[in-house]
Amino acid sequence: MAAHRTTMALAFATLAVSGCGARTELSAPARHGDSGAACPIVTTDVGLTVGRGRACALLSSGEVACWGVDYSGSETCVVAGVDTPCSTKPLVVPGLSDIVSVETSGPITCVLRATGSVSCWGSNAFGALGIGTLQGPETCSNLGPCSHTPLDVQGLSNVTAVALGQKHVCALLSDGTVACWGDNSLGQLGVGTADGPDACSNEPITNSSHHGCSTKPVAVAGLSGVIALAAGTAHTCALLGDGQVACWGANYGGQIGTGSGQGPDPWSTCDEEMNCSTKPFVVKDLDQAAAIAAGDNHMCALRQDGTVRCWGAKDFSQLGIGVNHDTDGCQLSYCKTKPVEVKDLTGVRAIAAGGSFTCALSCDGGMWCWGYNGSGDLGLGENTGPATCHEDNDYSGTCSPAPVAIPGLKGVAAIAAGSGRSSGAFTLTEAGALTAGGTVCAIVENATIECWGDNAFGTLGIGTNVGPDQCAGEPMSATAVSCSMTPVLVSGL
Repeated sequence: MAAHRTTMALAFATLAVSGCGARTELSAPARHGDSGAACPIVTTDVGLTVGRGRACALLSSGEVACWGVDYSGSETCVVAGVDTPCSTKPLVVPGLSDIVSVETSGPITCVLRATGSVSCWGSNAFGALGIGTLQGPETCSNLGPCSHTPLDVQGLSNVTAVALGQKHVCALLSDGTVACWGDNSLGQLGVGTADGPDACSNEPITNSSHHGCSTKPVAVAGLSGVIALAAGTAHTCALLGDGQVACWGANYGGQIGTGSGQGPDPWSTCDEEMNCSTKPFVVKDLDQAAAIAAGDNHMCALRQDGTVRCWGAKDFSQLGIGVNHDTDGCQLSYCKTKPVEVKDLTGVRAIAAGGSFTCALSCDGGMWCWGYNGSGDLGLGENTGPATCHEDNDYSGTCSPAPVAIPGLKGVAAIAAGSGRSSGAFTLTEAGALTAGGTVCAIVENATIECWGDNAFGTLGIGTNVGPDQCAGEPMSATAVSCSMTPVLVSGL
């Protein structure tokens, strides 16, 4: 697919952005320097998405521009001696129009059309394109069967939002129900079993045996009244109209929010005997949620009062509750299995979560981030602190255990965050893998985009994947990768 450059205008000039359906805003207390007026909480799509090594933006023309990993791209990004096709500047995706929303996980990108249909491209190794087959028109290195061009998801209509995991996709329908497709080895489809309805193989990822998947959308069991979705590596959560949150899929890091690091399904239910939930489970001790965000293995919810609660993995203090070593019985070393309030953070209007870090947009247009900082993810101008998290024999990394303000960044209208890398090559991340850094992007007041963090695959959109800084990029990595420790302007948008 030969993408083309053009003069691009983002689909938003203010916080009132284009999206599918009516815009909803909730009032939160005005804090963090706000003028005193009620602070509207952002509860709809903002037209900006960041995944693993890839970012996309919705344009005012109804087209989509993407940058970073791009298997139809004309550039090559070399990371740890491995060549990966990429685009280091935004390129318009050919053949797309009347798009109202775009989401990417990195390996998969999907768009929602004004008609309520969905088209996806990227990896189809687990049926994640929803085209009724495990094959693809192309084969992508490290990803297996794939498509360079958008393909229509079969049997899907009346969609209002989509959420992407590493190997699965879920769609919110206009009647408040949810349909999912792709990998089901950890109950990601929410159908009450980790088997079928189709049989997929991890080839060429791990050469493991066949396990359940679906190449077409299937209905999530017993779920209704949903108003928003968020997906991590192998789990999905749904925001319900009554302010509660229901989650399903992988629970090895406590990301389902059951209050236990075990189950809730029997130990042998899911692939590799990882803890999981094959049906939606209502998160304990959480109400009045207005928005949700998913990291790789953790979740956060923005409440109507402008405070934030997080749960799941906290290897790099991504829950914002300080450095501690509680395990809560999780298969991952450190976790919280029920929501805990982020320290000293109020007056929040939007949240975004990356691999092992989290960010919040405050009422005054500033940003606060916490968690892993090894790739300059926190935008502090350094990647060496302010603390050290997850000190053990396997992993170590710099982090912030509590929210810190990004200096010099003002007038932010919207934020998006992506996951880190688990290897030098661009691959599908295996469930349970400990990833850390990633890339963060923000729409600033003049309708431009600034990004910071990992730039190994050109995800900063600055025309190169070299520099401007050098970061470790991965916990305990001996190989430095390109990054930016401060926000930089995306070229050509």
